[in-house]
Amino acid sequence: MYLSHNTTIDLCGEEYTAEVEYELEKGEKYPIIYGVKVVKQTCKKGGYFYTEKGEFQCGPAFVNVSITDLLDAKQIAVFADAIIAAELRMHEDAFIDRAKAKTDCIERWLFTQENGFCANYPPDMREEAEAA
Repeated sequence: MYLSHNTTIDLCGEEYTAEVEYELEKGEKYPIIYGVKVVKQTCKKGGYFYTEKGEFQCGPAFVNVSITDLLDAKQIAVFADAIIAAELRMHEDAFIDRAKAKTDCIERWLFTQENGFCANYPPDMREEAEAA
């Protein structure tokens, strides 16, 4: 089940809302990050705008832009650390080695990027690719 972590990201000196889609697989102690989207409100509630089809509508309106492919391991590490901290706050009885969880998250991210997999691949595909 995909979860969503809302945070902010600085792009060209402007702060934007960002939404990180991730999953905590059963038995895993680290987040599997699937994607990062920047979200910007383009029309406030009660305002009016035109859709891409030229239709007149009432706000609010938002633009979502995926920046997943633009991120590197350091940036993913920042998101992973924030997600791990949020999970620990929600589940006070959980024990997670933060450093190991962040390292595991980055390793999985790099593996999927280098091998052309989407982040949601079955473990047997990973074992097969590592063996080759």
